[in-house]
Amino acid sequence: MKQNLYPQDKKLRILMYTRDTVGIKSIADDIANAFKEMGFDVIVSDKLDYDNYDIVHIHMDYSQFHPWGLGLIPLLIKLRLDKKKTVVTIGTILRKKDTYARNKFLAYMKNIVLSISNPLIALFSDKVTVMVGDMRETLIEDFHINDKKIAVIPHGVY
Repeated sequence: MKQNLYPQDKKLRILMYTRDTVGIKSIADDIANAFKEMGFDVIVSDKLDYDNYDIVHIHMDYSQFHPWGLGLIPLLIKLRLDKKKTVVTIGTILRKKDTYARNKFLAYMKNIVLSISNPLIALFSDKVTVMVGDMRETLIEDFHINDKKIAVIPHGVY
């Protein structure tokens, strides 16, 4: 029998964190509104002030945590040490063979960093979400992330 991590009489508090102010933030706002309709206490913020929250949901793009996601790893480690439940939504994931850069050396380096950052993001998160099944398959096949760690939540579907 699966144990409920949160008492039913307690309103679950979720911090949706994003450094973005336009595109990704609008997605976070939409998801937060859907959670609010389900009765959760949710706030979207660009401040990682998480002490009063049960879950930290990070909306990330590789460019916000440069180089290519490595900048997120120290934050995830701190959240793990503070025993916070963490969900990371990754907006875009390219297959290794499709990785583009201005030159071959930069593409090679980008693939190396992504091969480190994606598995570490999954390791230090409780859950990773993506918006389409192909991105889930890329994380599993190219970056060897456990399929149980990844959920697909289609954008715009509540």
